[in-house]
Order: sequence, then structure tokens, then C-alpha cells
Amino acid sequence: EKTNLNAKKKNFELNIDIDDFKKYLAMIILMAIIRKPCLNSYLSNDELIITPIFKKILTKVRFENISKYLCFENEENKLDSLWPIR
Repeated sequence: EKTNLNAKKKNFELNIDIDDFKKYLAMIILMAIIRKPCLNSYLSNDELIITPIFKKILTKVRFENISKYLCFENEENKLDSLWPIR
């Protein structure tokens, strides 16, 4: 919900739902297991480095957009000036 609102504030329509978020987390976990030098390597078409499972989960653009607008902030935190470091 906050992620969608964050995207809308920046005039971008993200429309992430719980399934997309689960896919996003699955990709983050897989990236920790399958080490590659950069994000482009995970979603490459190059036959030498391709890992097809990543493209089956989310597209590169969708993954990057979720990463860009992901937000966990809530209204309760705004009252606490130290919330970013807790």
C-alpha cells in the first residue's frame, strides 16, 4: 500500500499487490543464493550467463520499479524523529 502511494507521489502507476511483493522477495532471496556481478546479469539474454528462473518470476523493468518505489514507512513513525535509526 505504501509502495503504491510512494509511486503515485512521483507520478508513476506501480500497482504492486501481495503476489508481486512475494515474487520480488523470492528474487532477492535467489539473488543471495545465486551470485552474479550485477542486476543485469540476473535478467540477461546472454546464453553464457542466463538464469531463466529470474525472467519467469518478474521482468527486469518490474523488478527495478518495485526496488525504486518500495516503501515501509507508516504514519506512526512520523511522530518519532528517531525512527530511521531504530
